[in-house]
Amino acid sequence: MNNKQAILLTGCSSGIGLASALYLRDKGFNVIPTARKDQDIENLKSMGFEPLFCDIACPEQVAQAAQLFLEKAGDTAYALINNAGYVEPGELQHLKRSTLERQFATNVFGLHQLTQLILPKLIQNQSGRIIHVSSVLGFVPKVLIGAYNASKYAVEGLGDTLRLELDHHPDIHVSLVEPGPIKTAIFDNAVKTLGQRQQSNQDQALLDAMQHDSDSTLMKLPPEAVAKAFYHALTAKTPKARYRVTLPCKFAAIGKRILSTRMLDKLLNAADPDSKQVRT
Repeated sequence: MNNKQAILLTGCSSGIGLASALYLRDKGFNVIPTARKDQDIENLKSMGFEPLFCDIACPEQVAQAAQLFLEKAGDTAYALINNAGYVEPGELQHLKRSTLERQFATNVFGLHQLTQLILPKLIQNQSGRIIHVSSVLGFVPKVLIGAYNASKYAVEGLGDTLRLELDHHPDIHVSLVEPGPIKTAIFDNAVKTLGQRQQSNQDQALLDAMQHDSDSTLMKLPPEAVAKAFYHALTAKTPKARYRVTLPCKFAAIGKRILSTRMLDKLLNAADPDSKQVRT
């Protein structure tokens, strides 16, 4: 058995997940990544990982991935990083209930189920870390992706509550990592998601807005910036409750604290001028 501390890291097909798997492995952890496509599994294997197949939205696959991780890791099981997630674009007034349910199945319900399944082993070991990947959009919203905003607000609530509930386990820590703009494929994938359901001129305008977010590089950091936050949360004697990654995220947190809701609304709308062409 590999005696290195074992980490289950979800959503490792690209972006934050893949960069973090490589970074944390280089730092000495036994990283067991997950992905939901055969091609991505094979890619991870070619890099020397022993990945697990898991569509985090599928309860059966989540249960199987958790079981396999615990079998592989044994007593070295140390951490769960809930990174998997995606964006369902669209104005809230036009989103069907089924779309919201699909968004929460991945970003919230799968995260919660996996945490429940891994946590008992960490409690048994009397040591461990749970890291939920939230977002700057978990405390300030962005128009046209309300389903995603709501899912990240929910992740914030889950993380904060779990931290309180585990207070009597002083060697198990819960952290929320809140990335701001990061150079990943998340908006590229949102464009693909929207393209698959495109039905109207209004959808085309939304597609254009999502493409603009995908192409923008303004103040974006590489995904390794998030990996470094993970590393601190995994290794610090007393990790932070929140890791805010990128200046926009840190500024948003300050704005949330000192500005009135109405003033913050104006600033958030001013930051998304292109979106006004989409709203109905």
